[in-house]
Amino acid sequence: MLFPMENIPAKYRKPHYVTRIYRAQYQYVSKRYDKTIFEGICAELGMPLEYLLKDNNWVSNTFASEFIEKLKARTGDPLISERMG
Repeated sequence: MLFPMENIPAKYRKPHYVTRIYRAQYQYVSKRYDKTIFEGICAELGMPLEYLLKDNNWVSNTFASEFIEKLKARTGDPLISERMG
């Protein structure tokens, strides 16, 4: 079942990245850092965590860019996106 798009902030609705990649990122951050970092960024950006961790949902380039920048700032790891794969 798809998550209703109206629950996603408007600037993040243009589909580009499938969300299955975020589940892998969530696992990586949970193992290497703290899962609350990932969850906090989602809350800050207004992105429901349950939407982001589904395989069949989509997010925009805008969300992906903002999310990675915040993840870099919170972890202090400028190469985290490369390390996550």
